[in-house]
Amino acid sequence: ADSIQADVFYRLFPIERLLHQRFDSISKIGDLKVPLLVLHGTADSVVPVELGQKLYQSAPEPKSLFLIPEGDHVRIYAPREGSYIRAIARFVQSEMSLH
Repeated sequence: ADSIQADVFYRLFPIERLLHQRFDSISKIGDLKVPLLVLHGTADSVVPVELGQKLYQSAPEPKSLFLIPEGDHVRIYAPREGSYIRAIARFVQSEMSLH
């Protein structure tokens, strides 16, 4: 149902005509000088999960990737161990322990 709503929304509001700025993150991420945590839903209806994985692969260390099973673009909440909140907490704790 969510993907049908997203399809209708993007047909009514053609984002490519509204947004003129392109974000070329892949070409810029190699210059990153801070730890990176990539959070991405596996069912993202706006940005395919493969693009999030490609961004992660292109980034320098230190980096972490956390995929939210069945997470959509704005609906990424998952309980327990699948929680992105826990992923953020683990990431922050691991980075703080290095410094």
